Amino acid sequence: MVFQINQNLPVLDYTPQLSLKSLMSQDSVDLKQGKPLRAGISVPIGTIGLEYGGSWTKLPDGRMMWQVMFYCANASAIGVVFNNFYLPDQAELYLYDYNKKMIIGAFTSENNHPSMQFSTHILPGTTIVIEYVEPYHVSFQQTKPQQPNNHGISVYSINSNPQQYKPKGSFVISELM
Repeated sequence: MVFQINQNLPVLDYTPQLSLKSLMSQDSVDLKQGKPLRAGISVPIGTIGLEYGGSWTKLPDGRMMWQVMFYCANASAIGVVFNNFYLPDQAELYLYDYNKKMIIGAFTSENNHPSMQFSTHILPGTTIVIEYVEPYHVSFQQTKPQQPNNHGISVYSINSNPQQYKPKGSFVISELM
């Protein structure tokens, strides 16, 4: 487990464009009709995963770490639903809030399911960091990294060069909840 947020990691704002007043009004109607209370709302993501966003970092021990950070204004908690979920042996997946007061994981190959779907517990707060770490393997073709950060770690942006690291694992973040 690494838990060092890459200082160059962009924050992806997925604040839903919904009226809180409208949601509360609908909840009031639902309650009067005997429907269960709303536990939260789903925010579709669908295109962010190990090969489509986030940042790759080569760690000093040679492992590769991918991170992405999501922000949802006014959220009291955030959970994640993954599709095409496959973690190879020795890979680890963690989720944590920005201050690392609550960390869930390590999720490993033991969490793979034939449906290739996976969802997490919710983490309190408006920001969530997803961190995936896997052993280095030979498909990595080194390109000139950005300047090392203050921890001496070189950061590689997956979007900057098509010859970047190709992970063994796979997942797409389909929604925040």
